[in-house]
Amino acid sequence: MKDSVDYDDSSPCSEIVAKYTQEMRRMGLKILELLCEGLGLDPKYCCGGLSESPLLLAHHYPPCPEPSLTLGAPKHRDPNLVTILLQEKDINALQVFKDGEWIVVEPIPYAFVVNIGLMLQVIYMFLHIIINCLILIYIM
Repeated sequence: MKDSVDYDDSSPCSEIVAKYTQEMRRMGLKILELLCEGLGLDPKYCCGGLSESPLLLAHHYPPCPEPSLTLGAPKHRDPNLVTILLQEKDINALQVFKDGEWIVVEPIPYAFVVNIGLMLQVIYMFLHIIINCLILIYIM
């Protein structure tokens, strides 16, 4: 992965965005290392090919004066390894589905929300199945 970010220096904000992107990449890789370690993997397991080209998206959902006339993002699963969100204070738009109901994720000032994506779930499930099979074969 590149340590620097290419940016168009014709915009006054481009250097700030480039630095922010670089720091988000660094934080994302650290989060992946910690998650992998927690799963019993080498901390660098997801660093490299799986996370070589991270995608940084910035969305802004301002308060809507007539919410009944619009839709938020439909229910979905994030397809990547992880999604890192910075919620705006006082905007309770993010919800997660748990135990058969939608639960609001209350924003915590200056805190990131880390969603585990489908790719990391598949890696975990695959390794969990392999470990169970190896144990069964070894016991037989």
